[in-house]
Amino acid sequence: MRRDKQFLERLIRLYNVEKENLDRKDVRLYQNTSVRVLCGMMTKSKGDQIIDDDIAKDSNLHNSIVILMNNLIDLETPAPELLSDIVRVCGFLLKGIFNKNQGILYENKIVSFLLNEMNKLMSYPDSTSPHILLQINTIKTISIFINQAGFSPIKSKEMFNQVLYRQIYKDIVVLISSVKQNSPGSLHRACIHALAVMLHINQGEYLFSFPWKAKTMNLDYNLEDWIGIYMEKIEKIKKNIYSTLIETLGDDWLNTLVIIGNSDEEPSSPCKLSALRIILHLVRCQRVTTKDLLDNTVLRKSFVDALMKPILTKCVDFSILGTSYTMLSTMIRQCGNIREGTDLVDEFLRTLDFDLSLMWEALEGLMNKEPIVSALCCMLMSEIIASGNE
Repeated sequence: MRRDKQFLERLIRLYNVEKENLDRKDVRLYQNTSVRVLCGMMTKSKGDQIIDDDIAKDSNLHNSIVILMNNLIDLETPAPELLSDIVRVCGFLLKGIFNKNQGILYENKIVSFLLNEMNKLMSYPDSTSPHILLQINTIKTISIFINQAGFSPIKSKEMFNQVLYRQIYKDIVVLISSVKQNSPGSLHRACIHALAVMLHINQGEYLFSFPWKAKTMNLDYNLEDWIGIYMEKIEKIKKNIYSTLIETLGDDWLNTLVIIGNSDEEPSSPCKLSALRIILHLVRCQRVTTKDLLDNTVLRKSFVDALMKPILTKCVDFSILGTSYTMLSTMIRQCGNIREGTDLVDEFLRTLDFDLSLMWEALEGLMNKEPIVSALCCMLMSEIIASGNE
């Protein structure tokens, strides 16, 4: 289907509807159906499959989708469900045709439209009662852009400029703050994931791992100079996210992140992992200290659940377990750089009711299954012993 030119022509005809006809029920029905078909086409095809003459890459299709979204936003009769489905399809489209050698280009009509109109989409159809599913799909789609941009940061440099210029993270943090009035929901969990993506942007292979490959890229600028500029932008994004969290949520920011992270009770929880990754970054750059975390009873319970439950229940999410190991190692190492650090570590482990023998048991079980997580477990044990808490 992704090579079918006739299917592409029919799609474009359905999307290129005059604005005054968008209120018609039959037109809405056709468009809803076509969007769902396009969504199915992108989700059913393999993401790593290289397709010649892929209709998903067609610029006329992208242009038609942008025009349709723009007309729907300006329409007097709101169509939030249709608009939400289209935004979701945009994420699948760009995910399905992504090429790390080309990166995410701001010049792409879908990318530039969604970034330019993000505020309108987030407050559609009315700022007092926005459509939650549309907000969720908008945040998820923009998270896909940013995540992919990290795979090819040199080619996607304008994306990071736009994240800084438009201060996307501010809108996301404002949505997170609404958890004070409401119990955590899917919208808050999507926001936590988006912040984690911005704080832990992927580093493309051309940037650090294999810098000599840059010689084959025919760059018209000095790579080393650009890496310095790129890292400066990334650090500025991270610093601005932390400042926005403090300004918007005040002293309750840590508690809010943990509550949203714990709201998903699934053993394999991307939301819980995202919350831990945000806190881990802030610990690494010492914007939050071990003493701050020690005072948070909700976070202590999260550590106990993440570290001890997998051992006792044999139900393990290795990503969450590995992130927890890394965070504890970083915190213990941080304590070693301050006075009374040993006493603080001892107090912290005692507060957690930490059992080193259970960790040893966990390590034995991880050796063959998850070598990376077992290495992180060894690192944590070595930090505990080095701190004098053997």
